[in-house]
Amino acid sequence: MKRLIRTLSGVLCVLLLMTIILGPVSAEGTADFSDVSEHDWFYEDVCFVAENGILKGTGATTFSPEAEITRAMAVTALHRLAGTPRAEGKAPFEDVAATDYFYDAVLWAKDAGIINGDSATTFSPQLSVTREQFACMLYNYTTEYLGIGATGSKDLTEYTDANTISDYAADAMRWVCGNEILRGNTATTLAPQDTATRAEIAALLHRFMSFLDRTHRDGLRIVCMAPSMVECVYALGYGDCIVGWSAYTDYPVAATETGGYQPYQFYYNTDTQDFDVDYELGRKPGADGEYKEVATVSKFYDYNQAILDGLQPTLVLCEGSEQEPWVETLTAQGYPTYCWTPESIDEIYDMMIEIGALLGAEDYARELVAGYYQRIDEITSVTKDLVQIRTYFEIAHQSDYGEWGKFGPYTEGGNTPFDEMIKIAGGENLFHDGEGYMNLYAIYGEDAFAEIVKRNPQVIMTPYWPGAYDFEVTSLYEIMTRPGFNETEAVQTGRVTYYDSSLMKRFGPRTITAIEKLAYLLHPYYFENPQNSVSPWELGKIDVAEPAPAPLP
Repeated sequence: MKRLIRTLSGVLCVLLLMTIILGPVSAEGTADFSDVSEHDWFYEDVCFVAENGILKGTGATTFSPEAEITRAMAVTALHRLAGTPRAEGKAPFEDVAATDYFYDAVLWAKDAGIINGDSATTFSPQLSVTREQFACMLYNYTTEYLGIGATGSKDLTEYTDANTISDYAADAMRWVCGNEILRGNTATTLAPQDTATRAEIAALLHRFMSFLDRTHRDGLRIVCMAPSMVECVYALGYGDCIVGWSAYTDYPVAATETGGYQPYQFYYNTDTQDFDVDYELGRKPGADGEYKEVATVSKFYDYNQAILDGLQPTLVLCEGSEQEPWVETLTAQGYPTYCWTPESIDEIYDMMIEIGALLGAEDYARELVAGYYQRIDEITSVTKDLVQIRTYFEIAHQSDYGEWGKFGPYTEGGNTPFDEMIKIAGGENLFHDGEGYMNLYAIYGEDAFAEIVKRNPQVIMTPYWPGAYDFEVTSLYEIMTRPGFNETEAVQTGRVTYYDSSLMKRFGPRTITAIEKLAYLLHPYYFENPQNSVSPWELGKIDVAEPAPAPLP
């Protein structure tokens, strides 16, 4: 791997205090309830959730600890735990009205990937929640909303009723038990199907907050110059320590909910040198009246020195060959700076372990990586016996700049992470015989498209991402009507698809999800669509510029 890793000595010289920085929780409510005694096993738990406004009483003087908790109550508690982030849009459920107290919570939880409906059109807010269902909510809050990798799973065979855990809840139950968030209701039983009481939920929330406390540390001031670095830091549990990041940051969901967050379109026509320093450093509000909590420092090829200096980072993380020269420059300025350019799957995961070591979380990083390799093994155990699908993976389309020449289309050749990802997923990279990042026009000239046709892809993939402008995206129509492309199997069988650009191209914790997505796209009869990936882009349902072409004769 081309990487510039400085020595770790001096980077982390003080044991950092653990803290929770997940958004404000109010101090509404009190644990002074007539039906809660300090002798009750759940007394401290009720005190905690009530005093922090996470789970309120059922009356002025009652908590109703033995009452069942509903789906509406559970989602509302998690919404408060997150600091009641603002929800936008309309809830997709017929039984959730805008006047309901839980409306914003349901809308937020659905968008954040924490809950699904009871059906495609209903949420069933008054249904009681089981122990395993709430375990799933906590699991999704951690992995989907916060973007923290799920480690510490426990073998549950010691419990006599482990076989009653629903298949969909198995991972979540192993995780909550392994991290001491959920305990058995007896020494030998978990009662996963039992309805959870308000006292039990209070205890789970209290332990969950303690778990989050263990995964966050105070004192680090991290600047991530590339969005992939943001994803790595969040997955390792240090997202709250990021003070600056790239204009292209859009994952995980928790990152996009920081105060003053702006999507990349806000910076599209602006050079980093023209960024508003005072706004980015939180010294003045933006046009919407909000102050920045995390500054936007960089784009892929440059950064704003004044903003970086104002942040005074203790750690700067970069990714890619374009950012490698920054290491020497910023290190000389006194900013501990590191850069990675992974050239294989192994190097991606080595990178995550090295970042974990910088953060003081190497063991946690190794546990995450071990889980990723296990999932790769599960995929290859299926794809090794399947016919490989010839795949043309287009990184960027061809652009004609007139007197300055033509560039592209671009793809990836052999000895690259993309090449490995396609192979693991049961595909054959159409340009495996090439090397690295390939400008096909530079290699084949005007015959670039003809070369693709000659190799006859069975699947063609092109990038798409949230908020992309029309001119940035290669429409499916444009691909299918390229000279000779109607002769390819991909076009003739309708297997020209979009892929989520940020998922596939950002190397780090979601690389395994990208591989699982590729396996699904190439072999849909053998694999399922990963839950935390975007649909239906990859099914070709979006065409940003043109209508579908006429059917082939």
